[in-house]
Amino acid sequence: MSPTVSGDASEAGGDHAARLRASFTAQADTFEEPALNAAFTSALTWIVDAAQPRTEDRCLDLASGTGLVGRALAPHVAEVICVDTTPAMLARGRTAAEAEGLANVTFVLGDATLPVVPAASIDLA
Repeated sequence: MSPTVSGDASEAGGDHAARLRASFTAQADTFEEPALNAAFTSALTWIVDAAQPRTEDRCLDLASGTGLVGRALAPHVAEVICVDTTPAMLARGRTAAEAEGLANVTFVLGDATLPVVPAASIDLA
């Protein structure tokens, strides 16, 4: 599935957005390593429990990176949409979701500050 583009870099901060993308592109291969990203990798169970997902929920994971949180929620909800500005992060997440057998996760190239879905269509963000 090809990523969808929402907005462009000049709308979302231009040079700053490009620097962020470059930084996160460099981190994509190691983003989910517990020693390097303990904030998310060690707290996934807590995040899922705190979110109290329902099987009918549509979940939006903004600035998702590899979709680590969205993928943890995926077995508990109807659909997850992971949005990030870094194609390399989305590619890693898409590969991981496929390997994990998660067919209800979609990865979208976009900026978290620009709407990619109507707000009323999301139950959990």
